[in-house]
Amino acid sequence: MIISNIIFLAERIIYYIRIQNYAESRLILFELLKKIEEADDLADELLNIDSTLYRIMQSMTAALEANDMILLSDILDDAFIPELKGFIHHMDSIENSIYRIESTSSGFPTLFCKESNKYLHSNSNPMEEARVLADQIYKPEYDEYAVWGCGLGYHIYQLFETAKRAINIIVYDWNSSVFELASKTGFTNLIPKERIRYVTDVTGKEFVDRISKGNIGIFIHFPSVLSIHNKQLREAFQSFFSDWNSTVQLERDLEINFRNNQKRISNCVDDIEEEFKNKEVVLVAGGPSVDECIEWLRAVKGHRTIIVVTRVLKKMIDLGIIPDYAVSLEANKAGYEQLHGLDDISVPIIIDSTAYWENAASYKGQKYIAYQKGYKAAEQYAEQNKKRLYETGGSVITLAMDILLQFKVSKIFLVGADMAYPEGVTHALNTDHRQILDTDNMELVESVTGGMVPTDLSLNKFRKWIERKLLEHPEVEVYNLSNKGAYIKGTKPYTHVMDWVDK
Repeated sequence: MIISNIIFLAERIIYYIRIQNYAESRLILFELLKKIEEADDLADELLNIDSTLYRIMQSMTAALEANDMILLSDILDDAFIPELKGFIHHMDSIENSIYRIESTSSGFPTLFCKESNKYLHSNSNPMEEARVLADQIYKPEYDEYAVWGCGLGYHIYQLFETAKRAINIIVYDWNSSVFELASKTGFTNLIPKERIRYVTDVTGKEFVDRISKGNIGIFIHFPSVLSIHNKQLREAFQSFFSDWNSTVQLERDLEINFRNNQKRISNCVDDIEEEFKNKEVVLVAGGPSVDECIEWLRAVKGHRTIIVVTRVLKKMIDLGIIPDYAVSLEANKAGYEQLHGLDDISVPIIIDSTAYWENAASYKGQKYIAYQKGYKAAEQYAEQNKKRLYETGGSVITLAMDILLQFKVSKIFLVGADMAYPEGVTHALNTDHRQILDTDNMELVESVTGGMVPTDLSLNKFRKWIERKLLEHPEVEVYNLSNKGAYIKGTKPYTHVMDWVDK
């Protein structure tokens, strides 16, 4: 795989030139030239002055001598790499009862899992795929990383290289045979033995035990998660991955949002606690069962405090049901679209401290910031300024629930909190991103009617979060007005909702 490694180094040179790190690009160029000298397959071409590769190398040398790094990167990209691809030799397929190593066009082999019927790496260029991933994951504050999922070791090798070889790595996987396959490709062998350790973890317990102790970086290789044989373990890791990956992907966005929200929101949600204390509150989420409760919402307006998630705010306003408060959580621009065009509406909005910053910048109504537990900057600010922290639970409905429970309301009426996809429907009518899903392979959970209803990992996680919270707050009566969603333990079931109007 020397040729493939040379191509990879060429791609790294191009990358560093494009981000104007010329010193690093020159260092890698020297490494590339050394690899070329070791490549027996290129020896004749490099000595033949009439060969295409010889002329390309001469052009590269001229560009380097002229200190024209842009030209050098173009030659590498347009001529050198395409020429070298013709010299790639593909390895023979290797397999065991679970996995199969296959060749790719880049010369770097990929890994196919027979049980999941999925590839664990790119079927085109797994080395570059791993570099991009490792660059996203690595944080310099950690000296050690716990990696779930070995694959062929590309992401592990790239993590080690991205960290400038300054970290120790523990690799966990449910199947030990994948460690043997990884060693055959040789990439994990490039990491010194004293810097890497392999753990066969059939239950996932050892991985969880280690990361729960803290002071370690986490790297979850999702394709490896999908190959886990045990369904319960696979689903548990999928759920954990969802939370972890959201934090990784949104880290920079959360920092931008937090900083800007701090500047633009002067009021804290703590300040309105007395408006909710001992009150009966209607909490409106975006599930499809909202549409069956419209007349009830009209009837209770003015008799009970109504708080809605921003996904249904426009819908409620269009129906003439103006809520008392709305809650915003989404960290990306989707959250902004939910408020766009509401310039003449003055519904007060509770905004999570890392919610998309343009909500606070553009919304004309009153705004209150909520500092969330689990986000370091928010925790530090709250501690220094004696503010309360709220659990987001990963969803706007769970954030709103925690606020209401901490405010010691007397009753909560849940509207549209279906936590499932009844008949495959995702959201209420006239809300953004309403879809009809194929539910054939979804998990089935008990419905409010006693039957079964399809759900997914995220919604089921939110349902369980609410159940846990209600156990902590038995003093609060919670009614679930959904007539089609998932059953939520701790709530009083849907009955004759219109009978409650005058109570």
